[in-house]
Amino acid sequence: MKNSKPKKERGMTISLWINQETLEEIDKTAEWADLTRSRFIQNLIDVGLDEMKLFKALGIIKLSLISLDLRKQWQRARSEIETHESIGEKRITDRGLNISIWVTQTQIQDIEALSKKLGLSRSQLIERMIDMGISDMRKMRTVGIAPILKYFRDLHEKWQASFKDAEKAYKDGALELKGNDNE
Repeated sequence: MKNSKPKKERGMTISLWINQETLEEIDKTAEWADLTRSRFIQNLIDVGLDEMKLFKALGIIKLSLISLDLRKQWQRARSEIETHESIGEKRITDRGLNISIWVTQTQIQDIEALSKKLGLSRSQLIERMIDMGISDMRKMRTVGIAPILKYFRDLHEKWQASFKDAEKAYKDGALELKGNDNE
């Protein structure tokens, strides 16, 4: 049997503008999750695309985006009241940081199709998916399930590594499987 290693899906690097506060939250959460910033954003995009497909199937995709925008505006207004500082004025001069991330060809195709249907640019859609993912992570950490999910993710990765090691050992002849084959 030919050694069939799964091929890495083709993709490309894209650039995004992300405001400083969001980037700090991404970095803090990625560090907590033991992921790189890029991997964490890729995960947020994956989950965001899955959620958008579900929202589309349920017919509530535009409603969910409106809800997200309203929540962001509410948070900005609350922050302005609490700090007595206008965030709107600050954002005009601080457009954020440009970061680059790698996305798969499938993600690019899904993002392109979805952004056209919603009348958003690719960057606007990705920004909203990131915002949704960060909001979800905040909620999971608040109610205490994020550490449990992290534990199961880590356990899953360990099992995958063990199965790959066992498969390699089997192929190399270092592991022999014995079963009840009615010998």
